[in-house]
Amino acid sequence: MLRQSQLQRHSSTGSMCRMQPHAALTRTRPIMKARHGRPAEITTAIARSYAKQKQQVPVQTLPEVTPGWPALLQLSSKQKVVLASTLGFALSNMDKTNFTVAVIPMALTYGWSPITAGLVQSAFFYGFLLMQLPGGSLSTRLGGAFMLPRGIAVFSAATAAIPLAAGSLPALCAVRAVMGAGEAVAPSSIIDMLTRTVPSAERASAVSTAFAGLHMGSIAGLLMSPLIINAAGWEALFATCGAAGLVWLFWFRNVMDEIQASDPELHAQLLPTINSDVTSGQPAAGIPYRAFLRNRSVQALGFTHFCHNWLHYTMLAWLPSYLSATLEMDLTHAAHTALLPPIAGVIASAAAGYMGDTLIARGVPVAGVRKLAQTVGFIVPAVLLGAATQVHCSPNDMTAVACITAALGVSSFSLAGLYCTHGDLSPKYSSALLSLTNVSGSLPGMFGVAAVGALLELSNNDWNVALFMPSAALLIAGTVAYAVGVSHEPVDFDVADNRPFVFERRLRRWKSPGVWRAAVLRVARGLGKVVGAGADVLLQGNPPMQGPLQEGKPEISVRGKGKDSSI
Repeated sequence: MLRQSQLQRHSSTGSMCRMQPHAALTRTRPIMKARHGRPAEITTAIARSYAKQKQQVPVQTLPEVTPGWPALLQLSSKQKVVLASTLGFALSNMDKTNFTVAVIPMALTYGWSPITAGLVQSAFFYGFLLMQLPGGSLSTRLGGAFMLPRGIAVFSAATAAIPLAAGSLPALCAVRAVMGAGEAVAPSSIIDMLTRTVPSAERASAVSTAFAGLHMGSIAGLLMSPLIINAAGWEALFATCGAAGLVWLFWFRNVMDEIQASDPELHAQLLPTINSDVTSGQPAAGIPYRAFLRNRSVQALGFTHFCHNWLHYTMLAWLPSYLSATLEMDLTHAAHTALLPPIAGVIASAAAGYMGDTLIARGVPVAGVRKLAQTVGFIVPAVLLGAATQVHCSPNDMTAVACITAALGVSSFSLAGLYCTHGDLSPKYSSALLSLTNVSGSLPGMFGVAAVGALLELSNNDWNVALFMPSAALLIAGTVAYAVGVSHEPVDFDVADNRPFVFERRLRRWKSPGVWRAAVLRVARGLGKVVGAGADVLLQGNPPMQGPLQEGKPEISVRGKGKDSSI
C-alpha cells in the first residue's frame, strides 16, 4: 500500500514537471532537497550551463536599440546610411521640381517671356555642369559623408534666397547656378558613401533604394508645391524647402553620431583617410580622362547621355506649363497630373532591371541585353511623342497626357542600357566615366530648356515644334549612336593612349616665361610702330580730305608772306 502511494506521488510530480518544465528547472536548492531528499547538484549544473549559454550569445545578433527611437525605426548602421542617401536625393530633386511649378506664378508676377523663364530655369545647370568633375574629386578625397551635408547646405541656402533675388534677373540666375553647384555634389557623395559601407553583394539594392529618392522628391515636390503656393505664395515654397534642408542637416549629424557610438568600424570607413581611392582605384589625379575622350564607345556614350537627358530635363522644366496652357488646368491640377511620369518611371525601372537580369541569367549576351534595353528606352518614347503631336489636346481628351506619361516611363529602360555600360567598359573607372558622360548630359539642362522657350516664342506657342519633335529626333539619333558606336567589351584604360592632346601642348608653350616675354616684346614693338606712325601724321599735318565728304565744300584761300595755302 505504501509503495503504491509513493508511485502515485512520483507520477503526479512527473506530470507536473512535464506540464511546467521551466518551473522544475528554476526550483531552489532547499526545495529540491525537501522533495528528493538529496543535494541539488543537477540544479546547480543546469544553472551554470544556462549562465554560460547566455554569455556566449553574439552581440551582433542582438537588435540595435537607440533610446528615443520607435521600434520600427531601429535600423542598422548601413541602413541608416542608405536612408540618409535616399532622403538627400529626395531633397535635391524636390527643390529642382518645385521651381518648375513656381516659375508659372513667378512669370506672371515679373512679366517674364517664355525665353526669360527658360533662361532662369537653365541657369541651374551652369553650376551643375561646372561642379560635376570637382564634386566627384572632392567626394573621393574628402569622403561622401563630408561633402554631402555641405552640398545640401549650399543648395538649401540658395533655394531659400530665391525670393530675395527674384527681383533682379542676373541675381536670380546666379542663385540658381549656386543651387545647381550644390546639387551636383549629391550623386558622387552618395555613391562614395555606399561604396565605402555596403559590400558588393548588397550594393545593388542599396543603390537602387537611394536613387529611388529622386522619384520620391519629384512626387513630393509636385504634391506640396501647389498647396503651399495657393496657401501662402510662391515665396513661402522656397522658404519651406530651405528649412527642410536645415532639418536634414541636424538629423544627419545625429545619425552620424549614433553610427560612431554603435558601429565605430563602419564610421571609420566614412572618414576621408579610409579608402580614399575606393571609387576609382587610384587618386583622382591619375584618372586617364584623355584615354576616355579618345575612346569611341565613350564618345557615343556621351552623346547617348545627352539625348536621354534632353528628354527628361526639358519635360521636367516645361511639362507643368504645357499642361496648364494646353489643357486649361490650374496650377494644382497641372502639378498633380505631372505626378504620373515619375510614378510610371518607378514601375518601368523595376521592369527594366528584372528584364535585364533575367535575360542575362538565361544566357543572352550582355551586349545584346544592353542594346535591347536602350532601344526600347529610346524608340518607344520617340514613337509615343510622335503620337502626342498628332493628338488635339483639350480638357476632355487626355490622350496626349497618356502618351507623354508612357514615353517618360518607358525611357527608364535606359537604366538597364546606358547606365550599365560604364561598368561594362571599365569596372575600375565606372564612376569616373559616369561623371564624364554626365557633363554632356548636363548640356540639355543649360541649353535645351532655354531652347524650348525660344522655340515656343518663335513658333507662336507650338508645343509640338518646341518640345516634342526635338526630343523624338534626338532619341532616334541616340539609338543609332548607341547601337553602332558603343562596344561592351572591357577596356584597359591604364594602357590606353593618355597622352596630352595637340591643343594642350600648344597651351603649355604659353606657360614658359620665355614665351610670355617674347609675346610681350612683340606686342610692345607693334604698339611702338603704331605710336610712331601716329606721331609722324601729327607732325606732318593732316592731309586734305578726299572723296564725297570733300564735295561741295568751298575752298578758302589764305594769303600770307610768300605762300598761298588753301583749306
